[in-house]
Amino acid sequence: SAMTKELQCALACADIADRIAMRFWRSPLRIKTKSSWRDLVTDADLAVDRKLREHITRTFPDHGIISEEQELDSSVWGKKFVWIIDPIDGTSNFTMGSPLFGTSIGLLRNGKPFVGMLTFPALQERYWAERKKGAWMQNIKGKKLRCRVSNIATLRESRFSFGYGNTPNEQKVYFRHMPRLLRIAQAGRDHHSAIFDLATVARGGMDFYICIGLYL
Repeated sequence: SAMTKELQCALACADIADRIAMRFWRSPLRIKTKSSWRDLVTDADLAVDRKLREHITRTFPDHGIISEEQELDSSVWGKKFVWIIDPIDGTSNFTMGSPLFGTSIGLLRNGKPFVGMLTFPALQERYWAERKKGAWMQNIKGKKLRCRVSNIATLRESRFSFGYGNTPNEQKVYFRHMPRLLRIAQAGRDHHSAIFDLATVARGGMDFYICIGLYL
């Protein structure tokens, strides 16, 4: 079926984000902290954020935009279409030169998910979905594949990823329960990128993802 204008915009945004992120990746970065000493922002985050907001506003002047790197303007909730972007998820990985980072681009229509796009330029992978049209990925070979979750049904056979939260209370929950889970499951990993973990579950590479205190 024909690609909607909204998905075309998300695809263009992914191309823009990839180009900018890869220009900064494994290069000297200006790094600042935000809400805590572990919450990082780089000049790459800000450059991607600026260009994506410019492209969306130029394409759809009447759409609202929420970005992780900008103060929330509550007036956006009165709009039919609202874009939600995280310019670089996995910023700490990005600053270390790890390829496990990406850009998240979502669009709400009347408050419900309508289009989603995840792009991982260093891995040369991309994931996208449109409402009622399924979820898809394009791998490093350029092949388009339908996303299918795994069919593993037991914890003993499962492979999973996890995040341990940001606040002391969230981390208490993690340290109370995670050791037992790690002993039972086949394998557990912490990749420090929520969208990488979610995408890996979507394609069936892992069986589930747990993150305490994740805000989506």
